[in-house]
Amino acid sequence: MIPETLQVQVRRIEWKCDGVLEFVLVDGEGAALPSFSAGAHIDVQVPGIGLRQYSLVNEDTERGKYVIAVRCEQKGRGGSRAMHERVRAGDTLTISAPRNMFALDPGTDRYWLVAGGIGITPLVSMARTLYRQRKPFRLFYCTRSASVTPYCEEIRESPWRESVTFIHDDGDPRAGLDVRSLLSDWTPGTQLYCCGPAPLLDAVLTHGARLPQGAVRYERFSAAAAAGPEFTVRLRSSGRVIVVPPAKSILECLRGAGVDIESSCEQGICGTCRVGVISGVPEHHCHLLSPQERDANDQMLVCVSRACAGEELVLDL
Repeated sequence: MIPETLQVQVRRIEWKCDGVLEFVLVDGEGAALPSFSAGAHIDVQVPGIGLRQYSLVNEDTERGKYVIAVRCEQKGRGGSRAMHERVRAGDTLTISAPRNMFALDPGTDRYWLVAGGIGITPLVSMARTLYRQRKPFRLFYCTRSASVTPYCEEIRESPWRESVTFIHDDGDPRAGLDVRSLLSDWTPGTQLYCCGPAPLLDAVLTHGARLPQGAVRYERFSAAAAAGPEFTVRLRSSGRVIVVPPAKSILECLRGAGVDIESSCEQGICGTCRVGVISGVPEHHCHLLSPQERDANDQMLVCVSRACAGEELVLDL
C-alpha cells in the first residue's frame, strides 16, 4: 500500500537511450508537489501491475515536477514493461509522496558517487545538488556502452562534467571500474554513495568493508525473499502467536492475521515495513540494514527477513 497518495499527470515521456524512457510527472492543476531531497524515490502504482519504486532524477529545488527514468527489463516482474508499453503522456498515475532512505550526509567533506546503468538516477540528482552547494564530488558512471548510458549527453554538457568519469566495459567485467583501486585512494572525510546492479554493489561492499562505519552508502535495485523453516512470531502488545510457514513472509502472515502494517517495495529495500524486535534472533535478508544494525538484532524488515532456526521472534507490534 502507498501511505500517502498523490494523483499526478504524465506531462512528457522522452527517450533517453536504448531501453530507457524518462517520465515527467506534474500536478494536473499546476500546483507545487511535495518537496524532496536528492536520493529520494517515489512509489508508483503501475497500471495492471502494482507498486514499483523509482528514484527522482531532477534537482530537489524543482517543486513543480517529479522526473523518473525507467529501463525496460524484459525478464523483470513486469512493472518496467508496463511503464513503457501502457503509460502515455496525459495519463494520470497514483504515486506516493517522496521518501528518502539514501540521503546525502550534509556533514561530509567529499563525495564519491558510483553508478551502474540505471542506478545513475538518484546520483544525477545528488550531483546536481552537490554542484549547486559547491561541495566537492566525483561521479564514476559504469555502463556497457554509450548507447545504453542514460543521461549521457546531459552529463557531458553539464557544468559539473569535469567531475565525471565514464567507464564503458563493452560487456567485459575486467574492463569495468577497478573498485579495489578506487577505494585504496579513500581518505577520511570522504563518503561513497553507490547504486547499481548486484556485482557492482558487491564489489563496493567487499572492498569497502575496511572503511569506517557509514563511509559507504548504497541502494540496490531488488532483493528476493528467502524461504526457510516454519517459525512463529509473537506480538508484544497482545501476546498473540502467528505461525510463518516456509513459503510465506512475516508480512504476509501478519496481514493474513489482520495486523495492519505499512509496506511499500516488499523487496527488503525501502525500509517501510521495518519492525522492532524485542527478543529472538532475526535472519536478515534485506539490503537496507547496515552490518551493525543487523548485529544488534533489534529491528528487521518483515517483507523478506525471517527467524534463525529454532527462534521465536517477539515483535514490537
